[in-house]
Amino acid sequence: MHPKNRYRDARPDFAALARKHAALAPFVYGSSIDFSDAAALRALTTALLKEDFGLDVELREDRLCPTVANRLDYALLCLDLAGPGPLRAIDIGTGHVAIYALLLHRLRPDAHILATELDAGSLAHARATVAANGAGHSVSVIPAPEGRIFPLTPEAEKEKEGEEKEEAERAETSNYAFTMCNPPFFASPGEVLASRALKGPAPGAPTAAVNEEVTRGGEEAFVGAMVAESVALGQVRWFTSLVGRYENLHALVRLVRGVTDNYYVVSLRQAQTARWVLIWGFGKERLPDSMTRPALLDPTTSFARLLPPPNTFTLKPDPPRPRDEIVREVRHALRECGLWPVGARVDETGEEAPDADDKPAKSPPSPDTDRSTDAPTKDDATSNPETTSADPERARDPDPGPDDMYIPLAPTSNTWSRSARRAAQRVERGGERGGQDDGTDGPTNTDRTPASRIPPPLFRARVRISGGDTAEVALLWDWGGDRAAVEGLWKFVLSKGGVRL
Repeated sequence: MHPKNRYRDARPDFAALARKHAALAPFVYGSSIDFSDAAALRALTTALLKEDFGLDVELREDRLCPTVANRLDYALLCLDLAGPGPLRAIDIGTGHVAIYALLLHRLRPDAHILATELDAGSLAHARATVAANGAGHSVSVIPAPEGRIFPLTPEAEKEKEGEEKEEAERAETSNYAFTMCNPPFFASPGEVLASRALKGPAPGAPTAAVNEEVTRGGEEAFVGAMVAESVALGQVRWFTSLVGRYENLHALVRLVRGVTDNYYVVSLRQAQTARWVLIWGFGKERLPDSMTRPALLDPTTSFARLLPPPNTFTLKPDPPRPRDEIVREVRHALRECGLWPVGARVDETGEEAPDADDKPAKSPPSPDTDRSTDAPTKDDATSNPETTSADPERARDPDPGPDDMYIPLAPTSNTWSRSARRAAQRVERGGERGGQDDGTDGPTNTDRTPASRIPPPLFRARVRISGGDTAEVALLWDWGGDRAAVEGLWKFVLSKGGVRL
């Protein structure tokens, strides 16, 4: 479960809940409850939502009864994607009690959630539930659009409309942090029955309307349609969907790989239930491995083959070496390619701006304190690490060590390739600056370039050096689209700094 999931370390106290919520009492026996009883599940969900989130809901017998713990897990993961700052999100197929939208509202009261629902009965019930909980200012429940999944205007159509579209309408379809969806898993009612027969007795009583379980082509077709639509929607940073059937993951990952390399697969497991979250985006923000990859991963498993390459590169030298020694060698390697000291440049007058203090930041700088903006600014690219703020809740490393050192990097060109270093040497000898075969211009972080003419960074990353006498060095890729350049810098730091020795 997610570290912030309140049900992670202990299951609810059913007896205590029953004493406070009379509707649950008939279904509680000592400290247990009969999960095979659909009425018991509805009573439990109603009690948990009231007790833990202050939500009043009425669960219909002919609709899906949402399990609170796993819904909370998915919601918390999506909030991790969003980071701090104003939140706008989309919930596709919100269901009759708008469970995800209301959980997001309780977790982030300042959020605005746009929720869609196809079924007219569920739509009306969801709207009534939102109103009953005083969440109308935060949650908007609308009918699902005809002929498409997302309630958004594709970029090409927006350009055609031009000035005819009102500014207020434009604001309604822009800058969403994420979308979320719990799609129907099956292609037919017969497939539902076959799946239940194959798995044996379910851990919980099945309660769902046909449209909540069944869609044409099943979840593979539904999520595949979301992927196809998402390509034209530039208003969303991260698209996500639950996947309930592992056999569909392989085809869906292949589909996503065909449109972007910026994707992730996260496993959610609770009791006997396994679900997977497929995440994809088209921006340059890179998610940390701590959020998207399991701590222990067997590379021989089929799940491992579904994952993208890591965004964190780590090495612990063998034999062990002390941190101070590793710091010196990493600085030496970065100096060789013009990336140390960090932030050296000249200002508009041509005078040299003060360099960053000759030591890395002790706390991890947050490269996207407000992660609603995809591209970093020029000031970001040349910031002094000593003045870079870090949000302790959203630092890219959830548990930084007390002695960890971080060196932020934002190179504006590839200065570590062999040809770039040769060109830099020619410049130092007074030779011509041009002649590079890879289009680089030599060192850029420390040349005398006015700040207004510094190009945007090639990527953003941080070197992390942790530990004491047995130090570890890592490169954390935070932003950018050129994986080969990031991996090239990592290999250069290791070889030039002699870290492997």
